[in-house]
Amino acid sequence: FATDLIKTTLAVAASDTDTSFTVSDDEGLADNDYIGIELDSGVIFWTTINGAPAANVVTVDDALTGDAAIGNKVFSYTSKAPRPLEITHGSVQVQDDSETFLKKDAREDYLDYANKAAVGTPIAFHYNPLRTDGELYLYPTTNNETQYINFSIQIPVEIVQAAAKDLDFPEEWYLPLSWCLAQQLYIEYGITDQITVTKIEKEADKWYDSIKNWDQEDASIFFEPDDE
Repeated sequence: FATDLIKTTLAVAASDTDTSFTVSDDEGLADNDYIGIELDSGVIFWTTINGAPAANVVTVDDALTGDAAIGNKVFSYTSKAPRPLEITHGSVQVQDDSETFLKKDAREDYLDYANKAAVGTPIAFHYNPLRTDGELYLYPTTNNETQYINFSIQIPVEIVQAAAKDLDFPEEWYLPLSWCLAQQLYIEYGITDQITVTKIEKEADKWYDSIKNWDQEDASIFFEPDDE
């Protein structure tokens, strides 16, 4: 589960036990990045890049466990995504780069599927955001290792524990955050002056409402009556 994805293909066939191979384009590939190679068996073999690629030749830390033909897919990414709090949208992307929308199922809807082991191109997903590692369920389960899922997710806000670290917010949120923080702290610090308390409450509400109203997706909303 990654925040970025680089796609390329093998320019030269690779063999079992190879620790280097040639790709069509090495742009964006870097030392220590995760990399997956589509083997002829259909399995994606995952390892990490060893050293900066040069002239489209990529060296990896682990030897391939099978042969891979010219044109087989190669995927790479740098960072694993943090655990999503929620997956708001998903689509499955197939080999020709076309995408198909995935229906977001509630837990009850997913549990109602009779055969959860069915294999095919996914049409729906359910996500269970557990405390440590979330659980993602696809229906049906994909039978194509080169398909991948694009998600829009909500992630936890980074906890700032050092003054040198940046807040996990854009700059336009800094003023609302400062007033909201003051609103949280005035009781802890024993501020009882009513004029000061009223000012803090008023400013916190004003700036939070301002940024909340501004930080909205600029898109149309459609309503229709329910016939049932």
